[in-house]
Amino acid sequence: MKIPDSTLSEILDKLDPVEIIGEYVQLKKVGNRYWGLCPFHHEKTPSFTVSPDKGVFYCFGCHKGGGLFNFIMDIESVSFVEAVNILAEKAGVDIKTENTDKRDIVKKALEELYNRVAGSFHYLLMNSSPAKMFLKYLLDRGINSDTIKKFKLGYAPSDARWLFGFLTKKNYGKDFLKKSGLFFERNNEFLSLFYNRIIFPILNIHGAVVAFGGRTLKENVSKYINSPETLIFHKKDNLFGIYNAIKDIRQKKEFILVEGYMDVLAMHQAGLINTVAPLGTAFTSSQAARLKRYADRGIIAFDSDSAGAEATVRAINILEKEGTQTSVANFKEAKDPAEILQKVGEIKLKKIEEYTINSFQYLLNRAAIRHNGKTPEGKSEIAKELFPYIAESDSQVRKDGFLKELSDYLDISYNSILFDFTEWQTKSLRTVRYPAKSKKDVKEENPQEGNAIDLHSNELFLIIAVVLNRDYFTYLRNELSQDDFENLFAKQIFIALEESYRNEETSLESLFSRINNSKLEELILEKASSDEFTMNIDKLIHDGIIIIKRNSLEKKRKKIVKMLKQNNSIKEDNNSRTLLEEKMHLDNELEKLKVR
Repeated sequence: MKIPDSTLSEILDKLDPVEIIGEYVQLKKVGNRYWGLCPFHHEKTPSFTVSPDKGVFYCFGCHKGGGLFNFIMDIESVSFVEAVNILAEKAGVDIKTENTDKRDIVKKALEELYNRVAGSFHYLLMNSSPAKMFLKYLLDRGINSDTIKKFKLGYAPSDARWLFGFLTKKNYGKDFLKKSGLFFERNNEFLSLFYNRIIFPILNIHGAVVAFGGRTLKENVSKYINSPETLIFHKKDNLFGIYNAIKDIRQKKEFILVEGYMDVLAMHQAGLINTVAPLGTAFTSSQAARLKRYADRGIIAFDSDSAGAEATVRAINILEKEGTQTSVANFKEAKDPAEILQKVGEIKLKKIEEYTINSFQYLLNRAAIRHNGKTPEGKSEIAKELFPYIAESDSQVRKDGFLKELSDYLDISYNSILFDFTEWQTKSLRTVRYPAKSKKDVKEENPQEGNAIDLHSNELFLIIAVVLNRDYFTYLRNELSQDDFENLFAKQIFIALEESYRNEETSLESLFSRINNSKLEELILEKASSDEFTMNIDKLIHDGIIIIKRNSLEKKRKKIVKMLKQNNSIKEDNNSRTLLEEKMHLDNELEKLKVR
């Protein structure tokens, strides 16, 4: 799909890169840039920067960088067109294109389909007679009508054929519906995955319905089912409730993680809007990484039964690896938030944040239940269960505090605990094996091998300065041409700048598409994220042009002098006069440069 550069520029002009990227990364202003922890690789010291004046981001750790469109593509795992659409919606800009990519068409059609189906299911729940039993169930569980509307809860009719018939009457094609993730085929019929169930629409962070969860009221069948993976839905990356929770999570810098759909509804109804849940499966590292983009603290409020306790331990360790500090809710009145809402009401549920213990204490309590802390063997086992958690901490002060607390609890000297912990860490490191890199891997890591970029080239230095200060390109192109550049990379960028200039394109994305060189792009972004081209830019570019122009003229002069010497030996007078005139012209131009 070709989107006019004027449209891309309009989108970027209306958006603040710090505000948009700040929705995903906690940024802090230092000087004229903003810094935060990189969302694309695990780090404990901020190396991710945003330069608002240039509209680019760059990580000095993993070297990923680009403009706003690149950021959305990477952070949301979407295509360029989808990233443009996401940002266009935020900017209030209409997208007009000539051609459309087939994959993008399908994704858009799927989102429209799921939103339409969600609306139909919601209408049936609130208005149809067969849904009364399901609506009563929700109300009896303490879920009020406002919450039902807020989460667009619905009812899927008991006839598994209904949805397919309903959608074909709305002119949806059979082949498209077959691949939508809503149906399965049996005896040449397309039957709905979701029938005779309460429907929980799953929204992405932008508010689009991308999947469904369904709960039956029958016994002896799977209580919950979920949508399969599709072009618009990836279970390991999504969280139920994230769209309604995201604003509150960003403000509080804290999230609450519960186990299921009903728990999320209960928590939101009680005013704990920063609550989300995994999607019917175990909590994943991808989900933890997503939450880390918005918050640095989390409360785990899984079920209090044995399965919930095991899930809590896994979640603690996954979140700790992401650098998220966690605590655990301590249920007393019931086994989960949904049951607390049903039995004792919203007021009691809202106090759940007050009854938490830190994750270290939670793990220590669990280990103490399983092992006899009064015997040497039991003490050793308790310590070994806590070591993985301690090792993941990103603070040496916290590690020392945990080890001290563990030594006090086990009534063992701190030095003994520290010795065992160090030994455990050493053994753990020995178990890590890294495969040898193949020649292919090395080649891919260094695509410029044998043709390295000269970072100290005056030409490259000048051309990058102009890239990052685009208003100077008119001046540059009036003074120099591509033939004045010897450095192949500088020449490549100059040509790309000229093409962008003629097409009235100003974005880095359009320039990079013409350069098509990842190493050059990385170099430009690295320089854009430094202060190297912000001071005395007039003098820097002026002097750079003079140096390159002088080098170009001197090179031409040397060539003329060499030809003159050859001509003198064979006495070609007419040609010699022409060469002499050209040499005099070059000498005059060089003198002018001295004055400049």
